[in-house]
Amino acid sequence: MDKIFKFFVSSTYTDLSDIRTQAMQGVLKAGHFPVMMEGFSATATQKEKIKQEIDDCDAYILIVGSKYGTIDVETGLSYTEWEYDYAAKHGLPILTMILSEEYIRRRMTDGTLKPSDLEINSEKYKDFVQKASSRQADFITSISQVKSLTEAGVMQIVKDYGDSMTGLISGTVLEDLRMTEDELKTLRQTRNQLQVKLTNAQKKVVEDQNFPTNKEFDSLLSKIYESRDSDTLIESSIEFIKEFVQKKVGILKSTLTNPRGNISIGYSEEQKNEVLFNIVPDYIGYIANYENRTIEVMVKIDNPWSYEQVDLLQIKGKTLYSEGLNKELSVDYLNDTLQMYTNKKQVN
Repeated sequence: MDKIFKFFVSSTYTDLSDIRTQAMQGVLKAGHFPVMMEGFSATATQKEKIKQEIDDCDAYILIVGSKYGTIDVETGLSYTEWEYDYAAKHGLPILTMILSEEYIRRRMTDGTLKPSDLEINSEKYKDFVQKASSRQADFITSISQVKSLTEAGVMQIVKDYGDSMTGLISGTVLEDLRMTEDELKTLRQTRNQLQVKLTNAQKKVVEDQNFPTNKEFDSLLSKIYESRDSDTLIESSIEFIKEFVQKKVGILKSTLTNPRGNISIGYSEEQKNEVLFNIVPDYIGYIANYENRTIEVMVKIDNPWSYEQVDLLQIKGKTLYSEGLNKELSVDYLNDTLQMYTNKKQVN
């Protein structure tokens, strides 16, 4: 059955924040789940947490930029190299991308990098690049390559190692939980209405009154729009979307007369950077970009390797506002995004 795999993305941060965003999008476009430790300080006291995150992932992505990184006093290695060695020791498939020296020089010239970001002449940096490139590695000469190389690398790892990787959807789940594409052809929705064919023998229609009303979310929404910094606003909005999707998932599952069909939510409590509404084999994704202060609304229909952005939420004043629908984040807006998905599904 289809599986969603977790990829741990490891690199230094200050010199590669834009590259990491592209890598994240590449993993998502491949249909899988990136684990990004943004805002998470790598220190001796946090190493156990990092180990747990890597242990919980199916594969590992290393990106080497212009910095060697903060040194772990226990090992004498940078935390990035320590993470790499830990992943290799535990047998995770590894995708390696290294910025070329020529590209690093261009990033210095155009102001992307600061002088403090340049550590390519240190012996530890050179040794690490040699170690990382001893495996198959892609050398990056432009940021435009990163998303496509990540997507292709993730797909190759899944092809080569997917049978032995666990994934977010456990391989122990019975095969008959999978909804076929033929069954999903009957999926329809009008505003505040989602109809799902759940078995070959029966159709179930979820009517408007089964959906959560705006009142149920009023208190959550009022908290979101309090005055606060942009990161907290994005994070709170992702929490709000999670609450909405969880309610939808619960309602849809409660309509099942036969436990067939995989309807679930994907969400990382640690990362708080995306909510995935899984209606196998499709996804509706709400992806936070803290750097750009936006939330992308993405859909994946039938094709496991292709996501399409259908809308973008941006901060305006103290609210998140839809670029495509010209309305604030609300229950009505989220129901509209489900309608977008249904419209795309009908076309496909």
